[in-house]
Amino acid sequence: MKYLLDESAIQPLKERVMMQSDLKSHQIYPNIVDLDIRDFTVNESIILNYCNDLEPKEHIDKIMNSFKEHKKFAPLIVDKNNYLVDGYHRYLACLQLGIEILPVLKLNVTLGK
Repeated sequence: MKYLLDESAIQPLKERVMMQSDLKSHQIYPNIVDLDIRDFTVNESIILNYCNDLEPKEHIDKIMNSFKEHKKFAPLIVDKNNYLVDGYHRYLACLQLGIEILPVLKLNVTLGK
């Protein structure tokens, strides 16, 4: 499945990341990069929690339907080591849809383990 990047989502994502952390604007790369889904590092406990809870499953279904209809989505956010910081629902939806290359907003800091 080919996707289109939802350009309108980039700036709000940058702002949200900066509001929720001590990151400054220079710590966020100005461009979006494509990343193979196999290269992500994820928090397994978050994944298990999402998979065992009904509400996230419903949210993931909505995301999958939106992907199928619009063929675009907001980039996921990773740190400089490809640790998934934001976008677990989108990540799980992409896994289920078989989308392998995803747009990511890459931070210039290490946040994951």
